[in-house]
Amino acid sequence: MHFSYDETKVVISDYHSEELGTLIQEYSVTFTQGDNKQYWLCNDKSKSTLPAIEDFD
Repeated sequence: MHFSYDETKVVISDYHSEELGTLIQEYSVTFTQGDNKQYWLCNDKSKSTLPAIEDFD
């Protein structure tokens, strides 16, 4: 999912992989403004107060 305004872009993504018996599930947020990019990896204790994407009309 991403949001954009002028040159500012926020990307919220998830990654899920099951390879070689290892389960990997990560959530990340990337904030880009012009040439500046910042990236955060969220741990399993991260919590959002936003409603679930299924609730959007």
